[in-house]
Amino acid sequence: MRARNDERRQIARELHDITAQLLLELQFELACSDQQGGNWSGGSAREIVARLQDQMRCLTYMLHPPELEKYGLDGALEALALGMSARTGIDIRFKVRGYRDGFPPEMELAVLRIAQEALMNVFKHSRSDRAEIRLHCTCNWLCLRVRDFGVGNKNRKAIVSGLGVGLRGMAARMSEVGGEVRVSPLERGTAVTAVVRSPLGICNEMTCPKSCPGPSARWRFKAR
Repeated sequence: MRARNDERRQIARELHDITAQLLLELQFELACSDQQGGNWSGGSAREIVARLQDQMRCLTYMLHPPELEKYGLDGALEALALGMSARTGIDIRFKVRGYRDGFPPEMELAVLRIAQEALMNVFKHSRSDRAEIRLHCTCNWLCLRVRDFGVGNKNRKAIVSGLGVGLRGMAARMSEVGGEVRVSPLERGTAVTAVVRSPLGICNEMTCPKSCPGPSARWRFKAR
């Protein structure tokens, strides 16, 4: 419930801070058209409408990312990286290892939401010009890592407290699917790591002795 409420608050903020502002600008342009009569070209209004359309597409994607159903979690994360990179100018690279189809939809959606929130934090807070998303799956664990190369330790207090980075919402979202999330300030940048136990199978020590060495090893992923 906390995760859903946090998501609704985020959408409400987007509607209030951006969409409502664009509508006010459009209203102002239309008022100017009434004053100017036939001399008004309508160029500014068309530009505002185009920005509104972009904003509504972003909100629609936040509510229901279509790539998740079409391409799976790995495809959705790659599309997210490409889309955010195009919109923000940040060089975002995506790498995947060991992913396979069959994870529960609610688990994949939770991991995708963590990636979305983490990338928004990169854009808003990190002052980094590059970032990376890594999806790593073993027999026992699904691990996501989003890392930037920005302020990191210089902003350690805010990062550790979770202020401004949505840590509570991310933690609640992962908790709903039995997972955990950590936000770690680094010497250069910040890493957000989410892990959840895979329901697809149990590690067979005869065939996979090194990939899944135990529960404590899942957090080593964030340091690599």
